[in-house]
Amino acid sequence: MKKLLLLSLLLLPVSCLVPEKTEKIITESPKAEEPLENISEFCCIETMPSFPGGLEAMKKYFNQAIKYPEYSLCISGKVFVSFSVSETGKISEVKVVKGLTPAFDDEAIKGVAGMPNWIPGRQCEKPVKMKCTLPINFSLE
Repeated sequence: MKKLLLLSLLLLPVSCLVPEKTEKIITESPKAEEPLENISEFCCIETMPSFPGGLEAMKKYFNQAIKYPEYSLCISGKVFVSFSVSETGKISEVKVVKGLTPAFDDEAIKGVAGMPNWIPGRQCEKPVKMKCTLPINFSLE
């Protein structure tokens, strides 16, 4: 009797691990031919938007457009700014994703919002709106 009781106590936790009933879940895959007009903003596309003149031109722009806050000369770091590039290349919806201090955040927003129009991203040979994130590095070197 003791052996039977011991055996049943040992098997009880095992029986709790076995699911009572399994269900088959069927999900429909998204339609591959969904028209681009139904999508308002992309996060991954065939051709990414780009700053006119490339990365070096962007660095030059930010060196001229952003002023280092005077009372923050001993602080350095990065401000991550999110923005959208429209179908025409216009910059909009600028906001700080990860900031440093309010003064640095304001300078980063001002710099990104004032950028010239970008070359828009393309999906299926059509210009599309795309969300981007850009790290703005603040350091005195």
